[in-house]
Amino acid sequence: MNRVWRFNSCVAVAGAIALMSSVVHAADSPAQPGGLEKESQSGETSGTQLEQVVVTAQRRDESADRVPIAIATISPAKLESLGVGSLHELGALVPGLTFDRSSSGIIPALRGIGTTTVLAGDEPVTAVYIDGVYVLASQANAFDLPNVERIEVVKGPQGTLFGRNAVGGVIQIVTKTPSATPSFKAALSYGSYETIGGDFYGTTGLSENVAADMTVHYRRNYDGWGKNVLTGEDTYRAYDIAVLTKLAWDLGEATRVIGSFSDTQDRSQLGINTRLVPGALGRDGVSRGPAGFWDVNTNLDPYVKVHTTMGSLKITHDFGWATLSNLAAYQKTRDDQVADIDATPSDLHSQRKVFLYTDALTNELQLLSAADSPLSWIVGTFYMDSKAGYDPARLSGLVFPPPYLDLINRQDTESYAIYGQATAPLTSRLRATVGGRWTNDERRVEGAFFRSNGAAVGGVKVARESWSSPSGRVSLDYDLQPNLLGYVSYNRGFKSGVFNLVAPGDPPVDPTTVNAYELGLKGNFLNRRVRFDLAGFYYRLSDIQLRTFNPATNLARTTNAADSEIYGLDVSIDAAVTDRLTLSAAAEALKTRYISFPNAILSEPRPAGGNNQSFGSVEGNELPHAPAFSASVSATYKMPTSIGLFTSNILYSHTSSTVWDPDNRLKNPAHGLLTASLGWAPDDSNWDVRLWGTNLTNEKYYVFMGAGTDNAAGDACAAAPPRTYGVTVTMRR
Repeated sequence: MNRVWRFNSCVAVAGAIALMSSVVHAADSPAQPGGLEKESQSGETSGTQLEQVVVTAQRRDESADRVPIAIATISPAKLESLGVGSLHELGALVPGLTFDRSSSGIIPALRGIGTTTVLAGDEPVTAVYIDGVYVLASQANAFDLPNVERIEVVKGPQGTLFGRNAVGGVIQIVTKTPSATPSFKAALSYGSYETIGGDFYGTTGLSENVAADMTVHYRRNYDGWGKNVLTGEDTYRAYDIAVLTKLAWDLGEATRVIGSFSDTQDRSQLGINTRLVPGALGRDGVSRGPAGFWDVNTNLDPYVKVHTTMGSLKITHDFGWATLSNLAAYQKTRDDQVADIDATPSDLHSQRKVFLYTDALTNELQLLSAADSPLSWIVGTFYMDSKAGYDPARLSGLVFPPPYLDLINRQDTESYAIYGQATAPLTSRLRATVGGRWTNDERRVEGAFFRSNGAAVGGVKVARESWSSPSGRVSLDYDLQPNLLGYVSYNRGFKSGVFNLVAPGDPPVDPTTVNAYELGLKGNFLNRRVRFDLAGFYYRLSDIQLRTFNPATNLARTTNAADSEIYGLDVSIDAAVTDRLTLSAAAEALKTRYISFPNAILSEPRPAGGNNQSFGSVEGNELPHAPAFSASVSATYKMPTSIGLFTSNILYSHTSSTVWDPDNRLKNPAHGLLTASLGWAPDDSNWDVRLWGTNLTNEKYYVFMGAGTDNAAGDACAAAPPRTYGVTVTMRR
């Protein structure tokens, strides 16, 4: 791609932003009635106090200090100042939260509860919600964050407040709501690796009771981080395009309708562009990993293209004594990928054509008590109808019958749930919360391997299964002081069973359950200049679902680990040291182990190359994606001058080494990431400029490691992003 074309792309992005900005400016008019306007709580400092952080973790606006749940809240100001633009970058801001990659999927893990599989039809154990809509496919989580109002990371099993079960926790992304007061924000970025980016957000009133907004996002790096030394192509080139819009309509004082639509497209090699681990010998007996950390040496140039479309309609009516809301949503994810599984120049195991699809229809109906009700309660129902599968996953190479095998299948899921939770005051300072949920999931799978002549290998397999289970929450919270809350809670989480879509005819894996206990303390002091959150927790898990190897198909499969336990401690503190300086620190200490897992996959390098696979016990081993210690420290300093306001931000995050498989043989090294930015906003202006850099020390670590999903593969890995830096110019009105 020549530089002239790149320059024209920059001009095109800048022109589009300028055009849309002028449209909003032209619509500038006196503010409409205030029903459509809503101020957000950023969590930044006000004077020498920390602003109150408002969250909706219990489905109503509440101060985070008053919610008896461990929650990490991230404001848009922090995301912007530290250059955090994608969901998978949030781990640097929230200790204990990791975002690893596998193939095309993102693997969120919270407090050591994650998964090692991103197969079609499976669901993450840590759920992601966008404006209340459950995101079903892990592939759909590979998106940027262009118009966020706030992000809430709710730790621990959830089921009595949210539509879908979540055994690890919930990542709740809240985007901006349209305002009748015209405004816009436009930004243009240029950075290392010939990276250009543009963002636009605009909102305005369309009539007395209707407001709308529009978000456009574009980011692309034209130069790769490394090379494929065999083909000569750049590695890790990517682009991300997103269009989002909302419309808010007030039908009188008590009824509001919000419709939203989003379309995102992402092309990336992160997590799928694998190479051999340093020191490993490939299955071909001659290949080693290339010298460059971000280089690969494969006969294919892997990539993933993910296209996700989502639409939702939320209707809310306030009866006075309670609020009724219904949220209906549809989502469609299409995933097209090419992968070189053996990670060598030899054609041993190639996936030249893999098409993964997910379609889902969800509906959540809620009735929420009034804010002034002496008994705070919520009841709701959730329905989901989804289909997912491969059409096809084309497998070729020496380990498969020539010229190829096509895996074609489909899993249909229908889920029903009813849930509720109530909080009652026992005394003026003591409150009790009780919640319950019942879930029923029914799944049907149909599929087979097909030869190139269309013949099904072993015939088409059809199976059906259903699972149902109760789950719930019990907690007590107590006001130790006016600004100090203590709580103790028990939560039971449930994730239903699922079929192995890459192993037609396999029985389904069993559901995962977790019993979680937590003791917490949170509050603020020194006239709200210091805020802290402390929580200790113990989890007992049964039948964890994780990835393993299927020797019959030379593919990954999902299985159950018998029992495991997790315990640890979370702590976070924010301090407004002066009206110019704000400090934040957070840490998590974690201990995980398998109590019983007698038939885990064990891998061992063989002298001739690749790995031998066997079965054995991993009792006492650590769980994957569970760092024993993680921490972050950040500072923001604002300095007024005669030429404007300078704002500097710095963040350092540390993550200890983590294992990737139950046998604990492969470990991602411990790493520390340094991020910094310096911004300047001239006085009496509506624009600012910011210099930024991420991973400034150029730490080398991985977003994926694996001992191979088949006997043709060896130890493989995929590099995490290198040091990046750039400049962003932003205009607001």
